[in-house]
Amino acid sequence: ANFLHDPRNPFHLIFNMLIFWFAGRELESMYGRPNFLRFYGYACAFSMTVWFLAERAMNPGAGAIAMGASGAVMATMML
Repeated sequence: ANFLHDPRNPFHLIFNMLIFWFAGRELESMYGRPNFLRFYGYACAFSMTVWFLAERAMNPGAGAIAMGASGAVMATMML
């Protein structure tokens, strides 16, 4: 679900990808493509896991769906 976005809000996708492009280019040049892709994959998995656990803790039984790469993009910005 990290590579999907809500089609009703294209500006969210545009903003995420713009930030990822600016930050990702720099980090890829610093760490190399394989290490950066590994980091991004782990950031995707970690952010979705944290979201899932927080959602279940705050809204037990709710059927919410997570879409988007905001967590992984934020991790990229933090790095």
